[in-house]
Amino acid sequence: MEQNTASLGQAKTYLYLPTEANAPAQTVRMYAGEQMILACEMRLARDRIDHWMYVELPADQPGEIRLTAEGQGFLKAAYCSDTIEDRAYGEDLRPQIHFTPYRGGIRNIESLEQRQDKWYLSYEADTASLEEWNSTGRHTVQSHDLVHWEDCPDSPDMPACACLAGQKALWQGDVDGIISAKGTEGDLYVLARSKRAEITKLPVSRVLSLPALCRDNTLSPKPSLSNLRVWKQNWQCTRIQKEWDFELRFRIGPSNWPEIVILEKDNTCDDIRADAFEIDAEILVGQEHRIEFDIAGLCWRWEALTQTLHCKEYTFSLPPEKGRIRFRLYSDRSVQDMFLPDGRAILLLKPDGTGLQAYKIKSELVENINNPSFHVQYYRDPYVKIRTPGSTAHIIELTVYALRSTRWKPENREQIAKLKRGQALYQTPNYTVYENCVEDKIYGDPPAWVTKDGGTVFSPVRAVEEFKWRDTPWGDMTRIIDRGEVWRVSAGTAAYPQLQTKLPVLSAAYKLAIDILHKNASEEYNLPGQAGLMNAALFQGKGEGFGVWVRDTSHAAFRTQNLVAPQEIRRSLLYITEHGFNNGVDSGAMPAIGIWDYYVATGDASLLFEALPGLFTYMEEADGRFEESTGLVPADMCPAQDAFPEPENGGYCLGTEILFAHTFLCMANICRVTDTAPEKRKIWEARGRAMLEKIKKIYWKEEAGYFTSGPKGSEAYQKGLWEMTGMELALWPRFEVSTPAQRSRMLQAIAQNPSALTDFGVNWYPFKTGKNHFWNACWVSWTLGMAAAAADVGRPDLLETLVFQQIRNVLLNKTFHEVIDKETGRAWRWPGLPWHAAAFAGFVLYGFFGISYRQTGLYFRPAVPKIFRDMKLGGLRYRNAVLDFEISGSGTAFTMYLDGKVREEPHIGTDLVGKHVIRFVQV
Repeated sequence: MEQNTASLGQAKTYLYLPTEANAPAQTVRMYAGEQMILACEMRLARDRIDHWMYVELPADQPGEIRLTAEGQGFLKAAYCSDTIEDRAYGEDLRPQIHFTPYRGGIRNIESLEQRQDKWYLSYEADTASLEEWNSTGRHTVQSHDLVHWEDCPDSPDMPACACLAGQKALWQGDVDGIISAKGTEGDLYVLARSKRAEITKLPVSRVLSLPALCRDNTLSPKPSLSNLRVWKQNWQCTRIQKEWDFELRFRIGPSNWPEIVILEKDNTCDDIRADAFEIDAEILVGQEHRIEFDIAGLCWRWEALTQTLHCKEYTFSLPPEKGRIRFRLYSDRSVQDMFLPDGRAILLLKPDGTGLQAYKIKSELVENINNPSFHVQYYRDPYVKIRTPGSTAHIIELTVYALRSTRWKPENREQIAKLKRGQALYQTPNYTVYENCVEDKIYGDPPAWVTKDGGTVFSPVRAVEEFKWRDTPWGDMTRIIDRGEVWRVSAGTAAYPQLQTKLPVLSAAYKLAIDILHKNASEEYNLPGQAGLMNAALFQGKGEGFGVWVRDTSHAAFRTQNLVAPQEIRRSLLYITEHGFNNGVDSGAMPAIGIWDYYVATGDASLLFEALPGLFTYMEEADGRFEESTGLVPADMCPAQDAFPEPENGGYCLGTEILFAHTFLCMANICRVTDTAPEKRKIWEARGRAMLEKIKKIYWKEEAGYFTSGPKGSEAYQKGLWEMTGMELALWPRFEVSTPAQRSRMLQAIAQNPSALTDFGVNWYPFKTGKNHFWNACWVSWTLGMAAAAADVGRPDLLETLVFQQIRNVLLNKTFHEVIDKETGRAWRWPGLPWHAAAFAGFVLYGFFGISYRQTGLYFRPAVPKIFRDMKLGGLRYRNAVLDFEISGSGTAFTMYLDGKVREEPHIGTDLVGKHVIRFVQV
């Protein structure tokens, strides 16, 4: 008999016991003094430790405990811990999307019930053995979606209900019982419990099926499972030439820009891969009498003669419909769930767990290894193989989705466990923003978490990555750059102004924005020959950027880059005067605006001289577009839209008119500073002023209270239609289109239109019913002017809404995707857009701090929602000064102090030199 002692504390304590799969069973007893407090049957390790099993010790027995065993074993290896620990390497092989107990088995499922928005699952557990000899108590876990499970610290009192063995036909295969429960909305959900089995290298003996929705006695996967998708591959109309295969590990690389190509795996961390995946298959069986589906080591065989599907020792009916068989299958590391067209579901455990493969290494290929028995074992990457005797079968359509794990990685879980949600700051029916996290009903669990300093964000991939362009006339593709579940701010962002707030979620969103600006201008993300220039997006990852675009570079510049990091944007602004991708009517208007704004922000006139030749070329285009008869520039679509004409605008889009009016004015100013082209300067200045006056007269609709997207006489004017690009530019005080009174009315018109101001952002086209990446879509870039106008007219409430919308979007996705779907709130298309990031940074600069700049200096009109009170912005370079800002309080009424002295006017000139502190104190 062996004895061991261990300390037992007052808090919850777990006693860990070493087990060995083939050791004889014996009883281990635990004593506190002379009193036995627990006994359990287990296979105590005696030659090696396969797993660590645990029992929870009673908290009311302080002091030491003594352990005894009947036979020999590693009893002295037992230890106590106040946490549930990952010690066995088998933990890395645990199923990723299926629920398993942490150790041991599920003896009985006792209850499943939804209360309010949470599900509670209670089961009788045996955490001390895989054979389920012991009852170590009732365990309760909780979930919002029946997919992401976590321990329930305060288990509610729920009535027990037996497993529903009588309904076993709903789930078939390795199943010994099911349990079902109705949700609060009336839907019936069914879970199956697997048979007890030894799963290779795992310290558990049972798994639960994925949740199934039951309607009319048929099962289908719970729709929220689609939230686990992170990338997809799709095949259509593909002949199966005896064998077809796909391995879920590969790389992508650049092809002819902007195409990408799928490459063979490198067997490095940069490979794209998956541990769990979903298959949606429709197969034309042709003349084949047998079709085999080898899915990650589990072989499913369809027989034409009997119209049955065979796997392991089971046979399932699967008759073809119009010569086709269909199924949906979820494959995890040690278990698979298949859903058949007739509503049946199958749960099967993989015989060898995860597909352990042994490969003999030839001794002559391995230096210094002379033992002929030397071999390497490793776990294969998942794969899909389809085999047929002949070549008459076809894939009608087959889609493979990679699925993310429902659990955080252990190292991230440990950090997240230390974080607290904090106060609820902002809530909508779809999401809640707390101080340190964002909980979201659209994407589901888990929440996005933020560390106290905002420098780290924990959030899994939410968008579904695609590797080929969608079959649309304009081409769509959703890409992912950061495929991990944690983001950390880059060291290079230290050169940007640093924001300090009391709210980590705001700090994190701002840091993510400047991180995107920095990365888009960093060499590692540039195309060859464009080192250090501003990318349009982090489209293809390192070394495979999206190139320099005329429009995007200019927007990033004048939205905030000229003020927060002019040294990073200067070269790009010069580059676009002669190069760059020009993709729209308004692109010709953009360089002069961006470059003049750079001069106003920095006082650096050298760029004006360097850019002159290219700017004159752009002005030839602008002059050629200008119509003397109308005094406008023809444009049948709004700025940034390059695929969808808008006939309702009557051929003259508001946003494009504003931009061309300003390119004439900016170019006139550039000529004045550089003392060039005096005659053209006069023409351009007069033309720009005349265009602005005309815009004010023919686009403003008094009874509607806003500028319409088309002029008088157009359908847009008649029906009172607007789109956000024109609305933003008309709102933004810097573009000199609207009066403060008009801005107030326009903001109110947006706020009162539920199709415009949504939970997720401002809908570009509140009057369009179609759907693409412009219509019924939210782009943060086109709301910066709205934020500046909100500060100008004293509407911090609207500013608060805009900021929280984007905090939600950017923290959940760890980037600024190009599009947020107005209806679903989901992000898609291209990641890491600098002009979106610049817009969010502008919410802080032009909104909270109320910054605007002209040739005469910096001006301030802060607008601080109460929830964002008290913040600092340090290290803003303005011409020859470095400015640190502080805001004490909230609202719109502040006294300004410059280096401790009151300023009568909230303004500083261009002659300020050196480091200064500007403080705004609430009146």
